[in-house]
Amino acid sequence: MKVRAFTNIGSRPNNEDTVLIDDKVFVDSADFQCDSCSLGAVFDGVGGVPLGEVASKTAADLLAKSFNKEMSIHDFLKLGIELNEAVIELSKRNYRGPCTTMVGYVELQGEKYIFNVGDSKALLYSFGMISEVSTEDSVYPSKYGEGEHTHSPITSYLGKSHLRRCDIHLRQINVGEGDIILITSDGITGVIERREMEEILNSYDFDEAYRKILDKMLEKGPDDNYSFVMIGF
Repeated sequence: MKVRAFTNIGSRPNNEDTVLIDDKVFVDSADFQCDSCSLGAVFDGVGGVPLGEVASKTAADLLAKSFNKEMSIHDFLKLGIELNEAVIELSKRNYRGPCTTMVGYVELQGEKYIFNVGDSKALLYSFGMISEVSTEDSVYPSKYGEGEHTHSPITSYLGKSHLRRCDIHLRQINVGEGDIILITSDGITGVIERREMEEILNSYDFDEAYRKILDKMLEKGPDDNYSFVMIGF
């Protein structure tokens, strides 16, 4: 396994994204690598709501502190509700309701899963093609690469009242040698088209592909924060 993680402010005045690898939390700007992980996630503070960066970091900090790869699915989903409650608690401190999306990869008791709430995406690259393995929570959900990218209002997020365990999407996945998982904020998938991403992953090895994704972002000039976790098997 190889793991790379990146977050950048882009052209925004502040970075509302937070990236998590196991018990390490990254904000502002980060370029991180390691040989393995049991947990990798991206939290994207919801735009248009004050202090999204506080919401994303609050959720990431609690997940990093509380996660155990031997925990059951039931306990992991319960933890997801605790993250939601922690973000809701921020509203009681006069933060006017900050909220955040969440998407990630997790290994629980030896099995691999994708989890998410909101519209940030998890992608699986396998046999030369990308498939979306997260579930988009928005008014007009769309798959990566299907039609023009639009910002559809999201329907679920951390910080939402009455979020239930069943609202936290959890999907078991199988991966093989050479497969890659990309955990992304919409700052990535809203800029790099699917065909461009597939071309990069088809043309370069893991480390070179990681750098080519960053080069492509700089070339296109992102107008948002952009963050991703890249896991190679």
